Amino acid sequence: MMINEFANKVFAMRQAQKRYFRCRLNEDLKASKQLEKEVDEILLSLIKPAEKPPKQLDFFQ
Repeated sequence: MMINEFANKVFAMRQAQKRYFRCRLNEDLKASKQLEKEVDEILLSLIKPAEKPPKQLDFFQ
């Protein structure tokens, strides 16, 4: 993921949060939570990349 894509996702999340706190609509809260979850997943994948299990060695080599 490119930095501008991440920045756009964070911007959309903040806009949804602002909309929710301005109007307190349930649909805005749901959108805000969904975007926040997506941002958290992106951050987690950047901080802790998928760890591969160690390769099992062949006993007879």
